[in-house]
Amino acid sequence: MGKKLKENIETTFQTNISRVRTLISFYSSSQSGNSQNPSLADYDILRSAIVFLHATFEDLLRGVYKWKLSMQGGEKWKKIPLYGLSDKNQFKAFSFEDLYAHKTLSIEELFNKSLEEYLKYTNYNKIEDVVAILSDIGIDKSIFEALFPDLLKLFLRRHNIVHRADRKGTLDNLTTDLTPISDWEVNQWLNTVENFGKLLLDELQ
Repeated sequence: MGKKLKENIETTFQTNISRVRTLISFYSSSQSGNSQNPSLADYDILRSAIVFLHATFEDLLRGVYKWKLSMQGGEKWKKIPLYGLSDKNQFKAFSFEDLYAHKTLSIEELFNKSLEEYLKYTNYNKIEDVVAILSDIGIDKSIFEALFPDLLKLFLRRHNIVHRADRKGTLDNLTTDLTPISDWEVNQWLNTVENFGKLLLDELQ
C-alpha cells in the first residue's frame, strides 16, 4: 500500500513539473519571446509558471503529509480539527454531540475526512512552514537546507505576483512598474523544486 501511494505522489509531482516546463517552453518558443523585446503577455506566461510551480510544491507536501501522518503517533494529530468543525484550521473542542453527525463513518473514515479538510487550508509560504511539516513526518530538515534560499525567493515572488500583480514597491507605495522576470530565473526555481521533491521522495519508505 505504501509503495503504491508513493508511486502516485511521485507520478503526480512529475506530471506537474512537466506542466511547468511546458509553460516555460511556450514562452521560449513564442514569436516575441525569441525577439529582443518579449511582450507583457510573454512575461506573464513566466509569472503563471511561477504560480503553478508553487502549487506543485504545495501539492507534493500535502500528498506526503496525508500519507505519512497516518503512520505517526497520536500527538501529531492534536492540531487536526474534527471534520465539520474546521474554521480555517482553528482547533475547536468537540463533544459527542459533534461526533453524532458522523456516527455512520468508521473511525478511519472520520480521520481521513478530518485530514482532507485540514489540508484544504494549509499553505506553505515560508521556510518555517516547510520545516514544520518535515518535522511532523519525521524528516530531517538538514537534507534540504541548501535549497531553502531559492525556495524562499520562489515563495516571495509568487506572493508578489498573486497579491500585487508583480508590481514593484511596498504595499503602501506600489508603482505601475513590474518586477523584471526571466526564463533563466524560473528554470532555476523549477530545478530547486524538482530537487526538493527527489530528496523528499528518496527519504520516504
